[in-house]
Amino acid sequence: GGAGEVGGEGEMSGDKGTKPFVAAIAEMVAQSSDSVEALITEVKCYKLAQNRSFDECLAGVAAALLAMSAPDEGATDKMAKVQVHKRINGHVVRLTPLIKTLLQNQANQECLIRNLELQALESAPAISSVIELAFILKPLNDEPLELLSDEAIIAWAESRRAAVGGAAGAPENRLFESAQLAAYLEWLEEEEESGSEESESDGE
Repeated sequence: GGAGEVGGEGEMSGDKGTKPFVAAIAEMVAQSSDSVEALITEVKCYKLAQNRSFDECLAGVAAALLAMSAPDEGATDKMAKVQVHKRINGHVVRLTPLIKTLLQNQANQECLIRNLELQALESAPAISSVIELAFILKPLNDEPLELLSDEAIIAWAESRRAAVGGAAGAPENRLFESAQLAAYLEWLEEEEESGSEESESDGE
């Protein structure tokens, strides 16, 4: 598609420039060398030049993370599952300084999670069929990375539950409806509740 006129119809949806920008960021990330500093500068300059949002940059990062993490050809499903998640986590570790730069607030964190899910659904079957969101979100939330807060993951989950509504079992919900993810979210929510009960006793 051409770089048609950019309509002012809201952040992500009606904007023709979003897709090519996200694709360009994904390519930058996928082709980056070991110098993350250089990549950060490149992404920041491009974001500025194109007048784009942090969320759109994060969509590109999510696309690259999945595209770079395909399993070896001929790997069994079990091996493929291990390889894909190991590779995603490896890229996340390497790109942590970039991701931190782009995650300005909780809304950005929720956007990253949303894009990881969307990109996972749209990935090549070899990746898409073995993805388990819990295995991606947990390392992003745990030490030492701590890129995603408990609050961001829980807020994303709540908005996803509302969106699923009566469409349970639909293909676009299959990653969200995984038993593994449900167990992880339940654990996070319990952690949050026990944490907030302690702080409530100290007043507001």
